Amino acid sequence: MTDGLLIDFGGTIDTDGVHWFRVFQQAYSSAGNDIAEDMLRKAYVHAERSLEHTPLIEPSFTLSRTLETKLALQAGCLETEGVAVKNAKGILDCCMDLVRKNVSEVSAPVLERLSARMPVVLVTNFYGNMASVLDELGISDCFRGIVESAVAGVRKPDIRIMEKGCELLAVSPHETLMVGDSIGNDMVPAHAIGCRTCLLDCGMSFAGTADAGFQADMTIHTLSELRVD
Repeated sequence: MTDGLLIDFGGTIDTDGVHWFRVFQQAYSSAGNDIAEDMLRKAYVHAERSLEHTPLIEPSFTLSRTLETKLALQAGCLETEGVAVKNAKGILDCCMDLVRKNVSEVSAPVLERLSARMPVVLVTNFYGNMASVLDELGISDCFRGIVESAVAGVRKPDIRIMEKGCELLAVSPHETLMVGDSIGNDMVPAHAIGCRTCLLDCGMSFAGTADAGFQADMTIHTLSELRVD
């Protein structure tokens, strides 16, 4: 039996399994930017690493403001490679349209259904503004609590972030299901403390070589398929 649910945010609740690099790639293209994949990947990694080490995101930042900050960092990196990004607003709008559609049509109904039955805790590598993001998306009431790396002082795949999640649930790991889109960051550390695992795999994630051979307890292709016994 499952008495509590841990769930990831980025790549799970917001994009329903699509890796954020792919989201950005499609958004750049839709906004009229033809950028080589390796160059865009370099800009994506640069922005992510910059935000890990520099506190540019304030607690009040919405997801839209967070993405705007990421896009500015990506554009700066691309400019050093001689690539000028055009229609930044179009890129941002494309990203936010995708998230709003996924949340309203997929994630929110699932979270509302499950949170009516059991406690749900969000476990995420994020920047200290997760509460503002959840308010923006209208799903704050679905969660008993948030374990956010920038606030907790520990990042996935460290098992301590999963342990903190179970503490907030007040449920034993053996009675907890962890749902996420990453084997390395979500499935492996949750399994290590005794949680059951559910991998969200829509075919657009980035699996690392260390992920090979790990088998989640269940696999779904969209959050709409999530059923908890």
